[in-house]
Amino acid sequence: MNNHQKKYQLKKQERINKNLRNFFEICTKVDKFKVNRNASLEHESKINEIATKLLYEGGSVVVSGKLKNGKIPDLVVIDSENPVIYEIEHSESKESIENKEVNYPFRIVHVKIE
Repeated sequence: MNNHQKKYQLKKQERINKNLRNFFEICTKVDKFKVNRNASLEHESKINEIATKLLYEGGSVVVSGKLKNGKIPDLVVIDSENPVIYEIEHSESKESIENKEVNYPFRIVHVKIE
């Protein structure tokens, strides 16, 4: 690994650490998957598909990590200055979706599954 790559990795890790400290509960796992058996198979499969793609592209993700405000987004890309939430929408009400827009501290990408 050359000097430029080392600096990039260090900056990336610093962003991850900062975002974890500022927005997530203690002991949040990065780049780990867990399955919510109360969600549908389609919902969990889509989360894993997106997370795997992001990991292969070099991103770092938090899957179902609890935010300090108590909310639990499906997936957060955590390694950028402006983290992005991916919310998988399967059978959620319009009200539930609107509440997330208010309660989540990051931009949300809505992914609909039929």
